Amino acid sequence: MTILSTSQLSEDGSFIVEDDEPLELKLDLTPDSPSFPPVDDAITWLENVDWTNVGQKSRKIISQMIMFAMKFSEKSYDFHEWLYNRVNGMK
Repeated sequence: MTILSTSQLSEDGSFIVEDDEPLELKLDLTPDSPSFPPVDDAITWLENVDWTNVGQKSRKIISQMIMFAMKFSEKSYDFHEWLYNRVNGMK
């Protein structure tokens, strides 16, 4: 640990550094932890997804959206037909 304080100034005004731990360059290349943990977690999560269930839910949701669009277009057509007849009937 490096400790710096004003009481450790030398005569020229520079700091005197006391270091408890010697500097060592560690080049340990053993894979203690994965290189990219967030990426590895994302890949593991994707591998654990039940894709059959996802497909079933997606088909159900898409089916409901199509049914909504069909009902909306049918009601819209009925409204526009009524409006057209109402406007043309006023002539």
